[in-house]
Amino acid sequence: MPLDAGKTIIPFRGNVLTAPVDTPSFDISSFVIGDDKTYPDWLTTGHTSRENSVALEKDGGDAEQKGSWEDEGLDAVYEPTAWSATVNALQMDKPTFELAFPGGEWDEATQSYDVGNIGTVERAVMVVFAPGDKRAGFYMPRGQITLGDAPELDVEEFFELQLRIQALSSQTTRKRFRWFATRPYKALAAA
Repeated sequence: MPLDAGKTIIPFRGNVLTAPVDTPSFDISSFVIGDDKTYPDWLTTGHTSRENSVALEKDGGDAEQKGSWEDEGLDAVYEPTAWSATVNALQMDKPTFELAFPGGEWDEATQSYDVGNIGTVERAVMVVFAPGDKRAGFYMPRGQITLGDAPELDVEEFFELQLRIQALSSQTTRKRFRWFATRPYKALAAA
């Protein structure tokens, strides 16, 4: 593999987006934070934490070697692997509440959200790294979202609602996620 500095990226800026399950991903090359023309059919989750940025997690996948009497390292079996992500949302608004506390009820008059039992909601999820003139990221066609850890009040940091996202298999493609290689930013063609 040749050395290619153009394929490296420091994800110091980016955005998390959601859409209905199995919504196709978009061309991230032209993505601009806050410009919804660059991510059609998707909704931004708004501001997310820089201090506690998006975290990908892998659980399982451990190997167990199997052997025979003659050869103790004949083969290996692996336990199933669960992939997930954690996103710390900063905006206290209806779209964030609907992801963190699905099934609740928004009251427009009081700008408040009533929460009952906390469940899950399924959405397609895209995380786009957008630092300067490069783009990269990943896509989950079917992410199951729920509230993560209970929020804490910190007088020196933004209030955060932690969203836990399980990467489930798409009912269409049977895939759980897709990585987008680093590429240069390319402005959208004028309409």
